[in-house]
Amino acid sequence: MPISAASTPRISPNSRSCSTTRSRCTSSAGYEWKLNGKAEYLASITQAFHNQSIGHHNGHHPEIQILSETEATGIWYLADNMWQLNSNHFTTGTAIYWDRYQKVDGRWLIRETRYRRIYELNSQLPETPKPATHYLGSFGTPLAAK
Repeated sequence: MPISAASTPRISPNSRSCSTTRSRCTSSAGYEWKLNGKAEYLASITQAFHNQSIGHHNGHHPEIQILSETEATGIWYLADNMWQLNSNHFTTGTAIYWDRYQKVDGRWLIRETRYRRIYELNSQLPETPKPATHYLGSFGTPLAAK
């Protein structure tokens, strides 16, 4: 039976509680992004969200289904934007995530996640955006000089 996120504990995909063993993205733009394990996932995200990027990746309207005391599935809807300041590139889009969760030692962890793009728009910006504030500019991984 579906259970709303408001009536069940939040299943967090952050790095402290992520135990993802498999992750896969299939894009309608023709690319596929596959990762195996938490280390590959964190390395990829660290490189994508660097000090010359601005991004937001918002999951919302979760549909969580409890399958047993230790297993659940979830569907999440995504909206995201990504600016690459070093190349004046902008991407925006939406996707749907399908997750599988496992309860280990009383905590819900992500066992598998995948998503498919609904749409993705890419554009070259005429000039570099000048953000009033830029968290990743201060704390993101520095890009190697070219």
